[in-house]
Amino acid sequence: MIEWYTYKNFWRRGDADGDDSPQDRDDGTGDIIFNTMSKLENDLDNTPWAVKSFIKCCKLLKERKRWPDEFNTGDEAPNMIAYHFYNLLGIKKYKHRSQGRMTRDPFIATGAAYAMLMRYVKDSVWRFKIMEAFEEVKLPWYLYRAKTWRWWRRLKGYDKEHFVKRLSYLRASGTVHIYQALYHDNFYNDRP
Repeated sequence: MIEWYTYKNFWRRGDADGDDSPQDRDDGTGDIIFNTMSKLENDLDNTPWAVKSFIKCCKLLKERKRWPDEFNTGDEAPNMIAYHFYNLLGIKKYKHRSQGRMTRDPFIATGAAYAMLMRYVKDSVWRFKIMEAFEEVKLPWYLYRAKTWRWWRRLKGYDKEHFVKRLSYLRASGTVHIYQALYHDNFYNDRP
């Protein structure tokens, strides 16, 4: 059973083992940005705590870090080349992958949280801070996927005709409805 809990500005997916330290890898350290941002978006959390979480996660993405330094155990590979090199040799030198090994997941979850926060946060100071943090986040070139980059660009500013925006909205709305009808509870209630 998953026990969601907060640690500073992050949501963690607890494994009910009683260890809630930052070094507990079973609580989703590698996916801490994805877990935090998708939980905020799913819960429509637009509180000041959520905005601070968003800004922290944007800072990590900008620095190309999957988790804060305090979550390091010392068993992380310095980079993915070293990690794979030793694994190919059959040597288990590093217990965990590199902190800098970025994937698309945290960027996509952050984009979704950004859209939600911009919709629900009304305070102009907070909105400015949200936009400022998000503008500093750039997708790494090695994560290039045409649909993802097009979507990301639209989040940062989109000057298409109104009817094209409406079609994009309907396309996205249809995807959300299908997901909620078929899969919505799986991520938050079941351990993958």
